[in-house]
Amino acid sequence: MFKFDYYGIRGTDNKEEINNVLETSYVWDYENDCCTYGQENEEELGGVCVTFVSDSLDQPNTPDNLVTDMFETEQELKSAIEAATEFAKKNQSGYKYYYLVGADERNPYGMQEADDNEAILADAIVLREV
Repeated sequence: MFKFDYYGIRGTDNKEEINNVLETSYVWDYENDCCTYGQENEEELGGVCVTFVSDSLDQPNTPDNLVTDMFETEQELKSAIEAATEFAKKNQSGYKYYYLVGADERNPYGMQEADDNEAILADAIVLREV
């Protein structure tokens, strides 16, 4: 019934093509308050950072929260996508575009998912603009 194990909302200033696989995000250097991309200490996350589509945005999410475990119907998933989109636009304001993405692997490098409702999705595919 569901095409992917995980879904997320990705905010970006870049126009993305539908069905495009997104490039990986990079580790945030908290000490210097910057992304490590292009830095001497550059380190990939193994996927892109997204607002995780889940059955409850006020509960901690874990990598074992598969879509099939959280939702019984596509309507439940659709409602969760709408809630995650609203959350992303409110908490990650400033982006020009927001996309629904899907993936079958989450956080392959075991990196810290530091932000509220954040997930790192490997090989995330752009499904549609939201």
